[in-house]
This record gives sequence, structure tokens and C-alpha cells, in this order.
Amino acid sequence: MKKIGLFFMLAIVMLSVKAQSSENQYYRYNVDLGLAYGVTTANDGGKFNKDNAYIPSIGLNYRINKSFSAGLYFDFSEFDRTYSFWTDETTLCVGGFKQQLFSAMVVGDYNYYLNPKISLFGGLGIGLAHNRFDTDTFVNGMVSDESKMKMVIMPRVGVVLGKHLKLTVGYKYQDDVNSYVYGGLAFTFGFCKK
Repeated sequence: MKKIGLFFMLAIVMLSVKAQSSENQYYRYNVDLGLAYGVTTANDGGKFNKDNAYIPSIGLNYRINKSFSAGLYFDFSEFDRTYSFWTDETTLCVGGFKQQLFSAMVVGDYNYYLNPKISLFGGLGIGLAHNRFDTDTFVNGMVSDESKMKMVIMPRVGVVLGKHLKLTVGYKYQDDVNSYVYGGLAFTFGFCKK
């Protein structure tokens, strides 16, 4: 009877050691393919076009250790903007145009594991956004094609469920006009298990 008890205790210890070692494993490199839905925070009438409110993204991450990762993040968004303003006391100009935003950022995340299948993360992205304005739809004589580069900051938090599902909520700040809150879903794929 003692031998059976000793065998079971040894088996439990071995299983717990194996569980801990698998819990400590992570992938050194990760690729995230995502799709987010954004809601603009602009107060000037600019808003996402309902047909183009989805924001595709790709992230390339390098795991420095189990808790910290750094990488690159790219996304693209397009939204319809409308403006109204007075050129003088008697003339009101109303205009609309499409705005396309392409962002490239360096990102860093801190990862906290609740258990081997669920981890929380929080991080920050800093980079540049290329803003392209399609002015073909301007009215009242306003025609000037324009492209601008602006700095962008993106704090974000989220959860990774299992090995491949990543949910994120973030705020992308460029300026008072081009900032938005977003929620996203990504599929993450890892390489080179550590």
C-alpha cells in the first residue's frame, strides 16, 4: 500500500512539474493578423463611414522574455469627414471628403499570465501616421489634395485566450481631429517556442 501511495505522489509531482514547465513556455516570435472596429472621438463632424469602419492590422512581435514583448504594428483606416465653417459672416461652406490613414508604430507590451491559457497584456505604441485626403468630394470650390505625416500614440490593453485569439481595446491619438477608440480581434501565430 505504501508503494502505491508513493507512486501516486511521485506521479502528481511529475505532472505538476510538467504543467509548470509548459506554463513557462512561450513563442519567441509572434505574428498578429487583426481586424478592429473604430469609433472616432472628433468633435468637428468627422466620423467613420459605416462601410469602412473596420481597420485591418498586422503586428510583428519579439518576446524579450515571458513578460515583455516589443515589435511593429501596422494598420489602415478610411473614414468620411464632413466640415462646415463660415468663410465670412454671410457664407457657410459645407464640405466632405475621404481620409485614409496608414500607421506604422513601434509597440511594447507587458504580459501577465493568469493561467497557461489566459494572459492579460497592456502596452503602448508610438509611431507615424500618413494621412491622405481625397478632396474630389469637396464642395463650394474647396479643392486641394493633401497628405500629411503625423505622430501617433496608441495605448492598449487586452487578453489572449488560448494560443491564437487576441482581444484588444485601445485609443489611437493623432490630434484632436484624427483620434479614435477601437476594439479589435486578432489571430496570433507563434514561432520558435522558448
